[in-house]
Amino acid sequence: MSQSALSARALYWRHSLILAGGLLGALLVTAIILTFGETEFNAYGFFGFPLGFYGLAQGLILLIAGGGFWYARVQDRLEEELGESEEF
Repeated sequence: MSQSALSARALYWRHSLILAGGLLGALLVTAIILTFGETEFNAYGFFGFPLGFYGLAQGLILLIAGGGFWYARVQDRLEEELGESEEF
């Protein structure tokens, strides 16, 4: 493998790790805020449910699923930019 191919692959992996770490960090911070702030959020309502309960029961699941779809879209774009795309 040539030196430029190795540096392009290293750049691809660096961007991939930053993207994955950033998403996981954001999800972790959100989960911690919702978990420890549940009692404060319960003072407000959302569709008749306390907001803290609704945020943990539904919101966190939707956030994780949405984060997964967002990650896949951004990762595909990154693979196309850096030439690491593998089409089946």
